[in-house]
Amino acid sequence: MKTHPILLLFSEVIVCATILGFANSQSPIRLGGLLIIFLCMWKCITTCPTYLVRSAWASLAGGYAVTIFFHYIDIALLSQWSFETNMPATEPSQLKDEYESVRRWKSPLAKEGSSWKGKLRFGLSSTFTTRFCGTPHEVRNVPRFSNSDPNYAPSRPRFIRDTALTVLLCYLILDAMDAGANPAMVHEYFSEQNIPFFRRFHDISGNEILMRASGGIGVILGLMCSQGGFYNLFALISNVLGLSAPKDWPPFYGSPLEAYSLRRFWG
Repeated sequence: MKTHPILLLFSEVIVCATILGFANSQSPIRLGGLLIIFLCMWKCITTCPTYLVRSAWASLAGGYAVTIFFHYIDIALLSQWSFETNMPATEPSQLKDEYESVRRWKSPLAKEGSSWKGKLRFGLSSTFTTRFCGTPHEVRNVPRFSNSDPNYAPSRPRFIRDTALTVLLCYLILDAMDAGANPAMVHEYFSEQNIPFFRRFHDISGNEILMRASGGIGVILGLMCSQGGFYNLFALISNVLGLSAPKDWPPFYGSPLEAYSLRRFWG
């Protein structure tokens, strides 16, 4: 009997959160957890096409199974976040003076004495947080809620409402794109023999150029909805459960108007 990939994805989250919250940074259990998460990831990838018949959902589930696996390597094994220290064990010396900033960021979420609830909340918060916003470990070029006021963050009710609408919109767009796919048209315009473009330039019809252009737009739109949709789904769950605050979940994408160079596009 095969396990549903969504349950495997959920198992990855639980294992990652439990080990981060309850195992100290040097515990050998962390290496054992890596094996469990790897097996869950592998089974999730191999069973997604069977249970999730729409390729968009299968690729999303498999993709985020891989994301959690590498995120676990980062925070549990390399930087070694733990509940006891409330910060990475591998903290560079130049950030020692900023420990208190990290403590203030994590404290409202996890430091509730040494209760199992506090440890579990810390583990879940660390599992869902990938950009470490508002800490010395924040990744570069994180978009802000407001360009005029970098410190602005919406209230929790407004954030939950807007995020829920975003998740719903992303789901509807992805579902419509997948349901409207025409296999015959895909075979006609995107088959292997049609891969060369410039070599067949004189034989390419206007319809094929239009289909290639619309296909490229569809890929961009699908990528934005899939990545942004899952990011907002995690943000929604974290805020509904009180694991994090809206300020910890700034917009996933910045303004398209700022992507005027290759560096800013990838940044």
